[in-house]
Amino acid sequence: MVRRIGELIAAHYPGARFERAPMPAGDPLGGCVDTRLAAELLGWAPAIGLADGIDRYVAWLRSTPGAVPDWFTADGPSAALAA
Repeated sequence: MVRRIGELIAAHYPGARFERAPMPAGDPLGGCVDTRLAAELLGWAPAIGLADGIDRYVAWLRSTPGAVPDWFTADGPSAALAA
């Protein structure tokens, strides 16, 4: 799933590449997200799919100056978001 999320994000940034790295010590080997308890207790259900949510988030990042600090981008002053 992490790879799929990366692919959905990378689709917005031509030239983005994936780098493999060893798993940090202490990281859990697996996990599972489950929204059933939220549905049962709160009557909540997701209304936006993953791909659409990523599309919306990237659009928000691009339209919101200062959303990502310059020090966080690889090339300085929000260069990654301008792509």
